[in-house]
Amino acid sequence: VCAMGPPGGGRTFVTPRFLRWFNVISVTEFDAEAMTGIFDAIMRFQFDKKGTPGTVKGLREAIIRSTLEVYDASLANLLPTPTKSHYLFNLRDFGRVILGFLMANTEAMTEGTAPCRLWVHEVMRVFYDRLTDDKDRDWLIQFMRTTLKKNFSFDLDKIFEHLLVPEDNGTVGIPQA
Repeated sequence: VCAMGPPGGGRTFVTPRFLRWFNVISVTEFDAEAMTGIFDAIMRFQFDKKGTPGTVKGLREAIIRSTLEVYDASLANLLPTPTKSHYLFNLRDFGRVILGFLMANTEAMTEGTAPCRLWVHEVMRVFYDRLTDDKDRDWLIQFMRTTLKKNFSFDLDKIFEHLLVPEDNGTVGIPQA
């Protein structure tokens, strides 16, 4: 039994002479509609089971759509290289964001910004913590800024203004040296 991914990002090409000894099975990736359906059902079940308030339940689609956008953009922009071989993102990362969100005490969330802050936290935990240079980190923060504005109608700087210090100049981002 063997497993491999397509060549690229540090993975080498496997010759047909070697492959002849194996049965090749290919698994296609889920499309956006399938991923949305899967995680929508999971979130709906968990929210109903926990008695989550309507303000949080109403953001379910935005949470899934935003996570999907971050996931797809990370796959397209944060490509693995020999120095960044750990920049490999898969469905498990998407699931970690959603399941991390569901592990929180969503029943206690009464204001609309709390689920947004939690979503940003989970994306930072799963995607940002893996990034190794400031250019990639800044790209993710800027992408989350636009995604949050588009899907949740919240400004990243406003929902985290209680955490900013004067040196931040009122903006969430990477500290400049």
